[in-house]
Amino acid sequence: MKGYLSFILIFVAMLAVLSAFAIYTQVNERNMSKVIAVEITDDAALQQKQLIFEATSRGIRNALEISVATGETDVIVIEKVIKLSVHEQIKPLADYDSDNIQVITWCGYVNNQVIKNLKERIVTEKKALICDGCSKLDNSVCSEFISVDKDFSISFQSPSLDYVNFGIIGISTYNKKYGIASVSYIPTSASVSVIK
Repeated sequence: MKGYLSFILIFVAMLAVLSAFAIYTQVNERNMSKVIAVEITDDAALQQKQLIFEATSRGIRNALEISVATGETDVIVIEKVIKLSVHEQIKPLADYDSDNIQVITWCGYVNNQVIKNLKERIVTEKKALICDGCSKLDNSVCSEFISVDKDFSISFQSPSLDYVNFGIIGISTYNKKYGIASVSYIPTSASVSVIK
């Protein structure tokens, strides 16, 4: 009789251990799927930034070639040509939409609360959005967020209208499959020059 009870107790204990292991494995798989989905969403934003940097470099090169070809030497005129050329190059990057990822690039004056609220709205509305009062990247207003430095390199920022909001080029990303949102922006410290 003792052997029979021992067998049942060991069997029940093994069943409990196996059940706990199965539950742990399922929870761990779900967590890993979410981690991978977040990585995919953040990677889409990083790729968008890289595409903007490459397009910016092409825009600078095109503008400088035009300036040389026309014999333009006025720095102010060259800076305006660069801004317009860079904006023309980055405008096509305003939207990206695939089966799983949606990306919208925009410009506007924001603060941390605006970015947080935008991320929440994206999750609620289940699509990439721009913030209230902001414009999609293909709008001519966004050329004002392109700053030309003395060496004809580019940074993406606009002077603040006040001490609360700052002008940025922002990127909203939505992972349709997992319902994950990301809002980031091109750092104002980032500078792009001509890639040789």
